[in-house]
Amino acid sequence: MLIFLLSIMSAQLSAQTYGNEWISYDQRYYAFPVVQTGIHKIEHAALINAGVPLETINSTNFQLFGKEKEIPLHIVDNNDGFINGGDYLLFYAEANDGWLDSTLYDDPDWIGNPRYSLYSDTLQYFLTWNSSNENLRFEVETANDFENYTPTDFVIEEEFNFEIINNIIKPLKTERNLAIIALVGDKMKNHQGISGKMFSVFGFNNINVKAISQGASERNITAVISQKDVKKALNTLHEKFFEKNIKQLNLFVTGVGNVGRKLLEQISKQENYLKKNLQIQIKIVGISNSRKMIFKKSGLNIDNWSNELIKGKKANESYSDVLSNEGEGKEEREG
Repeated sequence: MLIFLLSIMSAQLSAQTYGNEWISYDQRYYAFPVVQTGIHKIEHAALINAGVPLETINSTNFQLFGKEKEIPLHIVDNNDGFINGGDYLLFYAEANDGWLDSTLYDDPDWIGNPRYSLYSDTLQYFLTWNSSNENLRFEVETANDFENYTPTDFVIEEEFNFEIINNIIKPLKTERNLAIIALVGDKMKNHQGISGKMFSVFGFNNINVKAISQGASERNITAVISQKDVKKALNTLHEKFFEKNIKQLNLFVTGVGNVGRKLLEQISKQENYLKKNLQIQIKIVGISNSRKMIFKKSGLNIDNWSNELIKGKKANESYSDVLSNEGEGKEEREG
């Protein structure tokens, strides 16, 4: 039993890592502190002052380590393979956070805030060199399709990494080709139903709303919609809120004796009143009597209907024939 336990312990010890596996003990390492996350630069003069023997090191041999892993470098050496005056090393480095503190807990998820260290915001990075020409480097990008580059996704996920890991918020989902459209007005908060009118007109015109927000001052209502729907949304909102909402009634008058004639006279006299006070516009699209009938989809001249009716078609013609003839007559007149 003792031999068996010792063999298990031996296997566990041999498999255990200590975080220093990246170190090559036949190489020299130069440590330097980083206290701020960002792009950092090491110039020729700094390397000389540190005692780095640049005359014997090819620039492809340089390596950089931080957080127990190799960090990619971008080296500007005038393409001669050596670091001379004016040459430099560029790299992206992060300040210290809670990455090492997490090892102090039985469960790493117990750490309070993984973005901050309990001890220091300073992290040591290590510059070294070897004989390899395959060390980690940034790749120079020559493409110019910038629309497909999405640094926003990376930045947001980094900022909310703690909340995402702990399921406080869901991972970022990116949707493209969207637009923001807003209604803005100082007196909006005093008028009920503004948002209802806005979104009802969107629904009626098949404009899908992705997201909605309202400013704390209640001076604006904002919606996120598809880019392809912007023009339609602007037109419908302008028509709904900034143009007179006049309802149109299409009327076909059958029988123009005393009653029908008086009706047409009243419609003509009350046209402006109906439009101004009741927001109703009556369009006479057809008139008929026992002998003649006329039909015009764009509307008849109500003040000259009797003369037009004399020139109309026979009243016993079918409705579809009248429509067809009305169109043909229009083409003949235009021709």
